[in-house]
Amino acid sequence: MATESEVINGLQWVNDNRTPYNIRVVNMSLNSSSAQSYNTSPLDAAVEILWFNGVTVVTSAGNNGTANLFPPANDPFVITVGATNDNGTASLSDDSVAPFSAYGVTESGAVKPDLVAPGTNIIAYLPNNDRTTIAQVHPANRVTNYYFKMSGTSMAAPMVSGAVALLLQDEPNLTPDQVKYRLKSTAVSSTQRFPGYNRTTAGAGYLDIYAAVNSTSTQSSNTGTAASRGRYICFLDSDDYYLPTHLSVLHRWLTDHQLPVVMAFTLVRCESPSGERYERPFAPEA
Repeated sequence: MATESEVINGLQWVNDNRTPYNIRVVNMSLNSSSAQSYNTSPLDAAVEILWFNGVTVVTSAGNNGTANLFPPANDPFVITVGATNDNGTASLSDDSVAPFSAYGVTESGAVKPDLVAPGTNIIAYLPNNDRTTIAQVHPANRVTNYYFKMSGTSMAAPMVSGAVALLLQDEPNLTPDQVKYRLKSTAVSSTQRFPGYNRTTAGAGYLDIYAAVNSTSTQSSNTGTAASRGRYICFLDSDDYYLPTHLSVLHRWLTDHQLPVVMAFTLVRCESPSGERYERPFAPEA
């Protein structure tokens, strides 16, 4: 378990180091433990900052099996991934959306998940798992000391993150919005190929890496989608407002205060608790 501020600190590191390490995709196999609007969620705000800076963010839809999406799965910009059960076969004919896979519609009207990928009984590398708590609780899931079998949308999301990496290796100039469009537009939604397809629970359809890499589309998703307002917050110190640069600072401030704020290009508009409005040039924290 981790706190939201710890996750945001990790995303801050990614943002700080995306250029020297050429970080182009981030996998987030996690969800917040509570529902929140993407317009006020610091976690949604953090993933959007990465997205707008050229990092494609892939997140798990959640495992509650209901039409409830928790941050960051509810963010309209990121790629939210649901899970399927492939029944251990290579054919899609017997695949179905896993009953635990969450789904829903965002405030902006976007259907989530964006697409689905295998997420049931997935065997993954987990070295020395005989020493881990999860292996002690679920001994039957141990394949060897180095491999562990698990189910969940957290196992499906990395399938899509891997697809993003392959796509960007082939076409490094694609933006996150173009990557998202490419994956969704090439996903399998034909009930002849994927009889278990249901738009409500599977979004655009089943991940098709081959089709995505071989497509030539450069169209973009998220056109006209409003950004989260949670990332714009002002500090009040002797009537002096300014915008924090670190996401962890933003999170702590949001936890303690709820000031309504709007960002307008190079100006920060803030409203004090008394209702008085301030406007000043954008001046990041030193």
